[in-house]
Amino acid sequence: KMRGRMYPWGVAEVENIEHCDFTTLRNMLIRTHMQDLKDVTNNALYENYRCQKLAGVVSLPADPKNVQQAPSRDPLGQFEVEKREHEMKMRKMEQEMEEVFEMKVQEKLQKLK
Repeated sequence: KMRGRMYPWGVAEVENIEHCDFTTLRNMLIRTHMQDLKDVTNNALYENYRCQKLAGVVSLPADPKNVQQAPSRDPLGQFEVEKREHEMKMRKMEQEMEEVFEMKVQEKLQKLK
């Protein structure tokens, strides 16, 4: 089966590049609109999904009087808390490593004496 049209002077096939620009035009349109579809999907649909999911993470406490007692589930606030905890942990580990290093240096110095 072929796509085309019969004329008095012959047949013009739609799929034949020598007869018609349809294939080139179709490919160009599909590529152009495919990129538009990707952009719309990323910019609109994904951002809406992301906003809904982030809004679900942030929740209000059941009792407005206990706002101070309710854990903060704000993503940025949670990130800052985790960052501070990580920095404190790193400082503690660094201090412990320095103490171990100092002890080993003292041991080596005593062995050398």
